[in-house]
Amino acid sequence: MAHDGTHETQEMTPDVAETVSMFLTDPVLLPGEDEMLYRALARAIRQQLDPRNILQRLACDDIVTLRWEILRHRRLRKKSAERWFAGSIVERYRYSSLRRTSGAALTEDELHAHAMDTISVDPERRASAEAFFDEVVQVDRDQMLAEAYAEAPAVKCHDAKLNMLMRQHRQAMKDYEAMKAADARHDIPDAEIVKDAA
Repeated sequence: MAHDGTHETQEMTPDVAETVSMFLTDPVLLPGEDEMLYRALARAIRQQLDPRNILQRLACDDIVTLRWEILRHRRLRKKSAERWFAGSIVERYRYSSLRRTSGAALTEDELHAHAMDTISVDPERRASAEAFFDEVVQVDRDQMLAEAYAEAPAVKCHDAKLNMLMRQHRQAMKDYEAMKAADARHDIPDAEIVKDAA
């Protein structure tokens, strides 16, 4: 307690806060994950939550980590469904009468290439592969994709992980708000607390 009757709360300077984050909560990113995007997300969350001391900062960084893991599993869930979808397309192609213009059957590698192009991030390749699929297979692509989300085992694993992470995130937010409220009460001079109670 300070001499004037207030509780002292040590606020961190931005430099100290960055050092704490760098050494204690440095992110573990998977291959292909964007560190700049992670840093931008962390900055935005810290700005909104405005941690004022070391414990608040660490709790805030836990929230950042949980939010990043939620985004990660959403992305991996989508990829899992798309891979299952592409695998289903390969099966359809195998049992179709696909032929080159010369009359020769397509190779397994060519079937896989056509199927993988349907989930390409390149819009032109994707559009071309989807047009090819629509011409060769008389099945609704959207229905196949919906089935991939329902049937792919990895999607179910990501769903379970997402449910757990969302619960943890909600609890971490509640705990953080409670910590900030408690810290704010400690910052009120004792004379003010007595006066309010009277």
